[in-house]
Amino acid sequence: GEIEDFLRKEGLGGMVLGSDGRVQLEFEAFLDKGQITRLGQSQGQVVRIQAGGEDYYARRTRFEPWEWEIIVISRSSDFAVLISNIRGAYAATAAILLIATVLIFVYLRGLIRHPLREIIKPMLEGRPPCYRGISEFQFISSSVGLMMRTIEEKNEWIHSLLETTTALIVVLDGQGKVLTLNRAAQDITGRSEEEARGIPFADLLSPFRPMYSPAHVNDTVSYENPITTAEGLRRDVLWCSSAIRGEDGEIRNVILTGTDITERKRLEEEVCRTQKLESVGVLAGGIAHDFNNLLMGIFGNISAAKLFTRPGSKAHIRLTETEKVLKRAKDLSQQLLTFAKGGAPVRKAASLGSLIAETVDFALRGSAVTCRYEFQDGLRNVEVDAGQIGQVFNNLALNAVHAMPGGGRITVSVANFEIYEGNALPLMPGDYVKVAFSDEGTGIPEDLRQRIFDPYFTTKKKGSGLGLAAAYSIIKKHDGHMAVQSGPVQGATFYLYLPASDKEVREMEKEGECTPRSYGKVLLMDDEEIVRDVAQEMLGAIGYEVTSTEDGLAAINTYGEAMRQGEPFDAVIMDLTVPGGMGGMEAVTELRRMDPGVKAVVSSGYSTDPVMSDFRRHGFVGVISKPYDLAEVGRVLQDVIVRARG
Repeated sequence: GEIEDFLRKEGLGGMVLGSDGRVQLEFEAFLDKGQITRLGQSQGQVVRIQAGGEDYYARRTRFEPWEWEIIVISRSSDFAVLISNIRGAYAATAAILLIATVLIFVYLRGLIRHPLREIIKPMLEGRPPCYRGISEFQFISSSVGLMMRTIEEKNEWIHSLLETTTALIVVLDGQGKVLTLNRAAQDITGRSEEEARGIPFADLLSPFRPMYSPAHVNDTVSYENPITTAEGLRRDVLWCSSAIRGEDGEIRNVILTGTDITERKRLEEEVCRTQKLESVGVLAGGIAHDFNNLLMGIFGNISAAKLFTRPGSKAHIRLTETEKVLKRAKDLSQQLLTFAKGGAPVRKAASLGSLIAETVDFALRGSAVTCRYEFQDGLRNVEVDAGQIGQVFNNLALNAVHAMPGGGRITVSVANFEIYEGNALPLMPGDYVKVAFSDEGTGIPEDLRQRIFDPYFTTKKKGSGLGLAAAYSIIKKHDGHMAVQSGPVQGATFYLYLPASDKEVREMEKEGECTPRSYGKVLLMDDEEIVRDVAQEMLGAIGYEVTSTEDGLAAINTYGEAMRQGEPFDAVIMDLTVPGGMGGMEAVTELRRMDPGVKAVVSSGYSTDPVMSDFRRHGFVGVISKPYDLAEVGRVLQDVIVRARG
């Protein structure tokens, strides 16, 4: 009964198979047995069959109480309703799932989109994001903010570096036109970034030679290129050109970096020039002593000979002319000595204005060139070797005369000048006297301007090439500076800077004055016999009693013996250098121990020796440079003996 109710409840009818597969029961068996046995063996399988012209569905199920398998038969229409219900259930479930999915997507989209909008919005406005909310997005916001602040700081740092550096930085496109340039490049071109953009860089700086091209294998090139600035100044620039290429190998951009090396090249030229002067100085120092001793012998003999001739006589005139020639030889010797290394000028306070006027006027005598002086009121004094500085202006005046063979005018202006820290001149800060010496000549071509101070360089057929080189060396040894400015046809201007001094100028006796003495004893020490003979003759002619020795040791012994006999010497003239013997430096030390009041005068043919420039610190009371004439030695002895007693 239970089975029958089950079958009727589940379908139209069916049959029951036992555990051995045989039919145990059959209800409403409108299907024959053969048809039923063709049903599939799988549990739950549904099979479509026909019976009496109708479609039926049979399915196998299991009746657990008896462990029987039951075949349930249903009409196709009933089964279709079941299938339709199942499909409807599936469709409803799918629709519900789809709606739920869409709602979840919309919710998650809003959950993500809002924080991202809060992060992106400040970034679009150029501000770092600052989101407070979901921890993941807060972390993203803080990371992006930190990144933006870092980038901003780097950009500011790079911008500051580009704007404050003295290097010229220019970015060009592939055709060499300006895209951007930093402040230094703007200053030197005289164009702002907006004005320069799109202009070929070669047109902004003239003459500028671009050294980049598609043919370059190495796209980083360094080269020197002198340029003319917006103010018309010539600057030497070291350029570094770096090309940036695209995937096709064509140049897309060029980065130019320029370093102004004008001052560096000037210093290099200064060092090179100094080395040349020092090399000449080795030669000059080696021959100066012997050459001046020979001149001393000639000078002395001529001076002594003139004492025995009548002024105005032919002999006296010829001797005077010979002295003039010898003075020119002495000047040449002094020019060589200005190059000698290690020496210093014998400086005294002087008025530069009066010294210049006296020297230039003398140099221009007999020429068609005139001079105009422009001296500032209250002009400071200077401490100079008057002879050497006079030589500088004599050389400048003669050069001006040669530059203006048809006549012209020289303008010499002198003014006080102060040099501050950071000034471009190679001088220490302080007070100076500036001299500008200008002519109206043919000027100096640019290719020669850098060589005019080199020893032996000259464009004159009869020039020695030592005039300007000597002048440069003299100014340098006076702790000053000398420079030139000139064009090819506009004349030349020489600038001289000499340190100012607060010392007062001491009035000097006129050159011809000398007070001959008929008494007084002088001890002369010199290793050259000709110098001893001539000096003894000269001093004897003006009234001095002279004793001579050949080295310092003999001079010490002679001086000591005279003191013991009570007939001391009034003055001692000592040669500074005695090859193979005791010179004046060592001898004066011993003499001062013997007689603290000894009046020793140092003499040397090497006038640039440091002892000559600072003789008092080394124990001497006077100085005289060889070769000297009768008037010079007379003035020195007059100053040492008469003034010391007076």
